[in-house]
Amino acid sequence: MLGFITKRWMKIFKRKESRTIGIVSTPDSSKVVWPERGYDNFARETYLKNVTAFRAIDEVSKSGASVPWKIFDHTDDGGREEVLEDPLNLVLKRPNPDESFAFVVLKTLAYLVMSGNSFLERVRLETGPNKGQMRELHSHRPDRFKFEIADGRLIQYVHTVGGEKTRWDVDPITHQADILQLKAFHPLSDWWGAAPTESAAREIDTGNAATEWNKSLLDNQGRPGMVFTLVGALGEQQFDELERQLAQRSGPAYAGKDLIITGERGTGVQPYGWSPTEMDFKESDIRLMRKIAMAYGVPPELLGIESATFNNRKEARLFFWENTVVWWLNYLRGELNNWLFPSDSSRFIDYVLDDVPAFAEKKEMLWKRAEEATFASINEKREMAGLDNWGPSGDVILIDASKIPLDMEPSEEEGEEEETRKRLLAEGYTEDEVEEMLEGDYEDELEEKAKYNCSCIKCGYKMTSNKHCNTLTCPRCGGKMRRAERPGPGKGEDDLGEIVFDLEPPEDKPYPNEHA
Repeated sequence: MLGFITKRWMKIFKRKESRTIGIVSTPDSSKVVWPERGYDNFARETYLKNVTAFRAIDEVSKSGASVPWKIFDHTDDGGREEVLEDPLNLVLKRPNPDESFAFVVLKTLAYLVMSGNSFLERVRLETGPNKGQMRELHSHRPDRFKFEIADGRLIQYVHTVGGEKTRWDVDPITHQADILQLKAFHPLSDWWGAAPTESAAREIDTGNAATEWNKSLLDNQGRPGMVFTLVGALGEQQFDELERQLAQRSGPAYAGKDLIITGERGTGVQPYGWSPTEMDFKESDIRLMRKIAMAYGVPPELLGIESATFNNRKEARLFFWENTVVWWLNYLRGELNNWLFPSDSSRFIDYVLDDVPAFAEKKEMLWKRAEEATFASINEKREMAGLDNWGPSGDVILIDASKIPLDMEPSEEEGEEEETRKRLLAEGYTEDEVEEMLEGDYEDELEEKAKYNCSCIKCGYKMTSNKHCNTLTCPRCGGKMRRAERPGPGKGEDDLGEIVFDLEPPEDKPYPNEHA
């Protein structure tokens, strides 16, 4: 049974004479005949003949090929780091003598989107100290491959060009080979993938037929065909001739061609068929293009099918990347990692979207959201932004006030100490004095320092006060006061406040009565 399925699908992919989908009908026919499908037809009727299908396939493949790829290694802290010395970097730089890696990806995705299948070949060193290392990567046409099946299991990939066959064995245990088949899901085949072209084949063929019909009308001066009749009854021979002409002049190739029918008496002329306006070619053509674009996952705004504003086109491109391109890249990444690296390897290949213009605005919004997430740690914010974490040093949360780690947030006492520091500096203390006061039991120190030792500049009289010395006058001679331990004018407030006397005045110079 499996052999029958394989032969049937290979017959479909190897058929060259049929078109993807064709419509055969007469003007008054009610049935539609759909020929079989084939890879040659997929390529010819889509990429080479239908402008909408070409642009859709081209948009997907070129977008995927524009993304760079790198080799990474998992780190112990759950992050990743780029590996520069891996031999696969040479393949990423130059996969083979004829093509760049971007072009290999373009071909691979184009084959995959167009036909549902794509094949990659790796070339490894066969001798020397680096035996087994991969040195080249090639992308091949899917119609040149077939499978050798035994007991329902794939045992060989066979590639045929010009009668020359190349075979690659498949490991019976790992199912690995130097050929990697990429395929889309197919509900009816175990070996071949289903192409988006298959679901859009009717729309593609209808659009191609409409284009040929319009071309034939242009060749006929843009007018419908004319019927020339001779008035009178038709004989049996004339009736057979009419049927023959109707059968021969059906289809796009005969659009606008004249039809001559003979009669017994007189001649009549009248148009037959429909004009482009009557067939509503314009609107129907747009509907077909929308369906074709939808089959490939490309928004119509990107293909010029529908007019769109700059913002609409920008949103459509972001939608296209998120829902179509990234999906194909994820699929390609998974298959390459499964093919290139052992299951126990910590290294892997991945694509990098940092420089994709479509994600620029979204990235800015994501970074802003991460920056404003006050509840998240530094590593969590970096992961939100798609960046590697900083390890244990990044497992901290920054508070908004001073942007210091949450576990270093000052306590209530520390907050009071900071307020005291600011007040003392404002009152004229130096940094060293403030630090000395705050080193020990700073509350007692502050209480003690709250009384200033003052000395009269004129008579040398000494006293203490809880106000700055330069705001006081000498109670003995009325002169200006200054700090005893730091001579100078000092700084202070305008009011004197409470004055406290610690020294007894000399007997010969008592306190003035107004200060007693």
